[in-house]
Amino acid sequence: MSSSDIDLIEETTTVTVRSSPWPLLARLPVLLTEAQGKPAAFRDLLRQAHDDLQTRFLAEEPVEDLVHARAALIDTVLREVWRTHLGADAASWTLVAVGGYGRAELHPCSDVDLLVLVPSPVDPAGRTHIEKLIAFL
Repeated sequence: MSSSDIDLIEETTTVTVRSSPWPLLARLPVLLTEAQGKPAAFRDLLRQAHDDLQTRFLAEEPVEDLVHARAALIDTVLREVWRTHLGADAASWTLVAVGGYGRAELHPCSDVDLLVLVPSPVDPAGRTHIEKLIAFL
């Protein structure tokens, strides 16, 4: 993805959340970068985010806001995973969210359905990149 592609995706997937700001989500890009692609660090951050969302649910925050917040969380994580695992090697590739996640409505325990679009058949090097991405996820 080129930087303009990332800008376009961020523009089209922005969801207005009516609830209070989520401090963890605001800090997440920096925290993920600091995690340096380590699966355990990503898992810890996701666990912390899940706990935050559960606390917000128990505080009776509107469920609609929470499913949108969960989708925004996964958007942030996937952008960093894509950047660290593929980066410039996949400049012409696109990661697409589909299903409920694609509508920015991600319920707890829901699948995160993704589609990787490539402009031509993937060569062995590209296949290796995709396999590493999937293994990390």
